[in-house]
Amino acid sequence: MAKEKGDGVILTVDSVTIGQVTDLSGPSPTVDTVESTTHDSSLVNHSGVEGVIAREFLAGLFDGGELTISIAYDPTLASHIKLMDLVGDVDAHTCIIKWNATAAGDWQFEAHVTGFTPTAPLGDLRTADITLKVTGVMDSLP
Repeated sequence: MAKEKGDGVILTVDSVTIGQVTDLSGPSPTVDTVESTTHDSSLVNHSGVEGVIAREFLAGLFDGGELTISIAYDPTLASHIKLMDLVGDVDAHTCIIKWNATAAGDWQFEAHVTGFTPTAPLGDLRTADITLKVTGVMDSLP
């Protein structure tokens, strides 16, 4: 099993490589659960004695979660201008996270850019945090 540092991860949005990424967190996919317990659901057996009814669940809706990236913000860099322009766009955009140098294991999904927060602290690096909300399914590319 390979263990690797996060160095070199690449994010593209609509085939544009996002430059100067310093951190990437997510997306964090989840599946809701729907309780499906009925009066005749299975009873919990403990030491051979029937007890209470065991709760049962069905898989509900999939939520791809959010992706947050931090960048060393350059307001003149084309990929940073693109991200800012996409905030609030009604259309979803194709995103690919390249986890390593090969295509194996890359993640592809559609997302809306929902936030762009620049920060310019005195005497420190100008940065921005960008939030993307996954819509629909996520694919792991072979």
